[in-house]
Amino acid sequence: MRVEKVIVYRIVPFDLDVKIGESAQSTKWRVIKDYKLQLEKTLEKHRPKEFPPRKKCLFVCFSKENAYEWAYIKYGKRNTPYKLLTIQIDGDLYWLKSDSYNFLNEYSTQQEFDQASVEYWNSLIENERLLPLDKGYEGLFVGKNKIIAIENKNYIDGESFDVE
Repeated sequence: MRVEKVIVYRIVPFDLDVKIGESAQSTKWRVIKDYKLQLEKTLEKHRPKEFPPRKKCLFVCFSKENAYEWAYIKYGKRNTPYKLLTIQIDGDLYWLKSDSYNFLNEYSTQQEFDQASVEYWNSLIENERLLPLDKGYEGLFVGKNKIIAIENKNYIDGESFDVE
């Protein structure tokens, strides 16, 4: 879906050098666990041609609350500081349900990876106003973007706090 001047959010490592007015960049794709690499390959195998490859996208969140959920998944279990970027975007944006694969693990079968991948690509919601907070959605974005605010955060004991 084509968007103009839409505000989204992105979490990045605390030590990443970002500045207001610059473009947010995709952080290096580093898949640590074998099953996650298998999942990414399976997602790519099932990707419809109208969607861009995930590794070429900027992953974004539709609200601060949604970003805090992702911060917990990525950083909260280790109480690691992170940055929350507020970004204005112009380009192509796709909202997809990450819950379809979030519960897979190293014991999942290839059939489960295939099923989750198909569900993921079929879960497109075109309007972020329809996205439920109680479900995991991620935005895949390709286009121009500009960082308009940066907040230093830390996720501790289930809550996101400001860090000075």
